Amino acid sequence: MTPNNKTKGPQAIVIWVLWLSFATALVMYRIMLVSKAANTRSLTAPDTIVAWVCYVIPIVVVFALRWLVIPRLKQPIEVLPVFLVGVALAETLTFFGLFLFPAQFRLFYLTSWLLFVQLMPTWTIRPGQSGG
Repeated sequence: MTPNNKTKGPQAIVIWVLWLSFATALVMYRIMLVSKAANTRSLTAPDTIVAWVCYVIPIVVVFALRWLVIPRLKQPIEVLPVFLVGVALAETLTFFGLFLFPAQFRLFYLTSWLLFVQLMPTWTIRPGQSGG
């Protein structure tokens, strides 16, 4: 069943609300858990192979989900789990920087935001699709 114009709106609203709530949570993690810690002022590259792996793998997976998987999915019920996995991996970078690699927290946090912006659900407002 292809969604019509009446069912597309609520599904798009749900995805946008989820994206906004996760983005707000990312800001709250930064404010509440990090505050003004001295180690967040520098922007340094990962210094070990483990840090590089933890940094690169979520980026590659989120890029693949956003640009290869999501455009091929037609039903919103199919997009939602993929979208949530992408958002979770984007948030993972913040937690890696916060708890595992505090010297590189700022890099991990900024990259997490770039992934979040990439996952913004603009696909819900595709022009020219009638949906029916």
